[in-house]
This record gives sequence, C-alpha cells and structure tokens, in this order.
Amino acid sequence: MVSEFELIIKDGTIVDGTGRKAFKGSIAVSGEKIVALGDISGDAERVNDADGLTIVPGFVDGHSHADLTLLLYPKC
Repeated sequence: MVSEFELIIKDGTIVDGTGRKAFKGSIAVSGEKIVALGDISGDAERVNDADGLTIVPGFVDGHSHADLTLLLYPKC
C-alpha cells in the first residue's frame, strides 16, 4: 500500500508566520515540500506526534555573523 504522505507531524501548535494566531493542527510533507496544513486526513510512511510542542513550518533562521550586512541592507 502506498501512503498519501511521506510524513505527518500531528497535533502540534502551529505558528505559520502569516500573522494569524497559533492553532492546533498537523502538517503533511511529501518530497521536500509541505503539502497540507491544519486538519489532515490520510496516512503517511512516518507519523511524528507533536502534542505539547510548537511547529513552525517554513521558518528560516536569518542568523549571520556578518552584522554589517544589516546596516548595508536594512530590509534583509
């Protein structure tokens, strides 16, 4: 049987970066992409339980040791 998703991270508190309030839900991943977010039905090859944890999909850490970059490119 082929699973619909490669990975489901289920029942976490999702902060999606859109500005809306955090909400309880799941994230489904296929390949290297998030393909579903929220209330997910379907099966996966792997399921990780995130109950009690915060999931932040798509978060990119803009950390850099080149602090001068922020002065040169303030919109970075």
